[in-house]
Amino acid sequence: MGFSPAAVLDSVQANIFVTDSHLYLVYLNAKARATLRTLEPHVRQALGVGPDDLVGVNLTRMHGDRGQLERMAAEADQRPRNVDFKLGEVTLGASMSPVGDPANREGFVFAWADITSKVDEAKRTQRLNARLDETQEVSAAIQTVARATEQMVESAGDIARNANAANQTVGQAVESVESANQTMVELGTASEKINDIVKTITQVADQTNLLALNATIEAARAGEPARASRWSPARSRSCPSRPRRPPSGSTR
Repeated sequence: MGFSPAAVLDSVQANIFVTDSHLYLVYLNAKARATLRTLEPHVRQALGVGPDDLVGVNLTRMHGDRGQLERMAAEADQRPRNVDFKLGEVTLGASMSPVGDPANREGFVFAWADITSKVDEAKRTQRLNARLDETQEVSAAIQTVARATEQMVESAGDIARNANAANQTVGQAVESVESANQTMVELGTASEKINDIVKTITQVADQTNLLALNATIEAARAGEPARASRWSPARSRSCPSRPRRPPSGSTR
């Protein structure tokens, strides 16, 4: 008792597409039809027909890059290839296996499954990784800013210390200037006192000279020029006064 290929494929609990060598769909097993009925809105949106009318549709219409899929079909490689089909927002992941040898290629068998959730999860993972990278970049930038801030704080501390030192230097300079001013004031006061002393000495000298002049005049009148030339205020005070002699021949 023989089994038809269709009966065998219908017994397989996997989604199966069978195409000719040009990728035109020639058979869908029962599992594939049942799965596509659950995706009927996406099938009709992408292909314009329902799940029960897919025979005769070229699978390149479900592939994002028709040329790539045709090149894969033309290759002599007998190994299965991974292919993704798109039905709107739905992604079907398929394994493409050739039927027949490269010189007499009869067609291809595609075993596929709905991998939309896995693709979405992969996309979410990629987005999370991208966000993680962005977070790491932001963290690195924050650390850089923190280091720069620390350097600024240190620089500000240095500036403050230098400013304090400058203020102390200025204060010392002000004190030195004030001390110099005080010294100048004291010198001015001392100079005034010295001037007063000089004036006093000058006055005493003038009085001394006047006394010497008077003594000289008195000596000249008394006829004693020699003694008068040696007259001093001290001798004038120590010598007793003598009565003046009247000139000879005079009468009292």
